[in-house]
Amino acid sequence: MEKSNYFGTLLRMYREQAIDKNGNKMSRRMLGEIIGRSEPAIEKYEKGDRNIDPELIWKIGKALPLEKTQIDALVEALIADNKHTILLRFLEAKSQYEDSIKREREREEKLAHGVRSTG
Repeated sequence: MEKSNYFGTLLRMYREQAIDKNGNKMSRRMLGEIIGRSEPAIEKYEKGDRNIDPELIWKIGKALPLEKTQIDALVEALIADNKHTILLRFLEAKSQYEDSIKREREREEKLAHGVRSTG
């Protein structure tokens, strides 16, 4: 299962549609300057970084500027991405747990078999 990136895709779309104060398309660098983040940080957010606090979303909304419904969409996208990430972590942990149970059973069977063959 691949990690989802609804938030980053939506952020990039909103940023690319936004116009800066000079009439140019909003760059990552310009957005970063406005919200107090670096250009590489904006790129990371657009590529799936989940380390985003609610205050940052409101700063992005103000900087682009976005309607409340668009800001809500960013919030919902981030929640969806995090749910997906949590699900992936759960499935990975479940698989590891099942593997450990299987290994334990195999070890117990080998021990039981060894006891039977020597007895």
